[in-house]
Amino acid sequence: MRISYDLKSYRRKAILLSFIAQLVVVLLVLDNWACASVDMTEWTLVDPYDKWQYTNPTPESGRMDETTSSGSVGPGWIVSDFQLPDVPEVVSFSLTVEVTGGRDDDIIGFGFGYQDNTHFYLVDWKENRQDYNWGDSVAVNDDTAEQGIKLKKIDGSWTRDGLWGGTDGLGVSTLAGPVDGDWANNTLYQFEVALTPERIVIKLDGSELLNIEDSSFRGGSIFLYGFSQDNIVFSNVTPEPATFIFLCLGALMLLRTKR
Repeated sequence: MRISYDLKSYRRKAILLSFIAQLVVVLLVLDNWACASVDMTEWTLVDPYDKWQYTNPTPESGRMDETTSSGSVGPGWIVSDFQLPDVPEVVSFSLTVEVTGGRDDDIIGFGFGYQDNTHFYLVDWKENRQDYNWGDSVAVNDDTAEQGIKLKKIDGSWTRDGLWGGTDGLGVSTLAGPVDGDWANNTLYQFEVALTPERIVIKLDGSELLNIEDSSFRGGSIFLYGFSQDNIVFSNVTPEPATFIFLCLGALMLLRTKR
């Protein structure tokens, strides 16, 4: 009986030491890497209207290109192959967005808290104000995409008119905005997002842009977004160190489960 107990105790200690060793490796990597960009090559195109392509993604960047004329291109998503942790601490990430050439002035953006195609947060940016009716059946008419950045929440079914304007009386509502004016071609913009249990804080190029109270969706995937705007390049999607630790720990636990 004593030998059996000692073996069980030894095994528990060995498992704990193995896990600690793996965690130390993660921390050392973070110490050397600082903020680790994620690999974007395996992200998934969600294209409800078959108008987009995810062009030649690399580990550091991805590009959304239209496959037809802008006048008929609805919304599209490129969804990450990982999910942010759903934890009661601050979860944060950053990314850069750029439009490389072209003459259009429509919507660029990204999102987070993606649970599925009808539950997520969306940060979108229209260069110039524009009225346009996409012809979907809505409960509330909102055909105006104002200039600037909005934070929208999608909680249920959505329409193109709702995503375009900001509300449709169905699943789309605008939580904040528009703010910060227009975007410019061939200009790199860095966004930072911090999620606490109760608040969403968004910065643009180091300055606080939006700070609102909402906690509907936590965890979930990150996604890249375009709506009738060609030549959108996203790069350097980077969970901040604490968030990256949780992602790594999740991967380690998954590996242990598979064993």
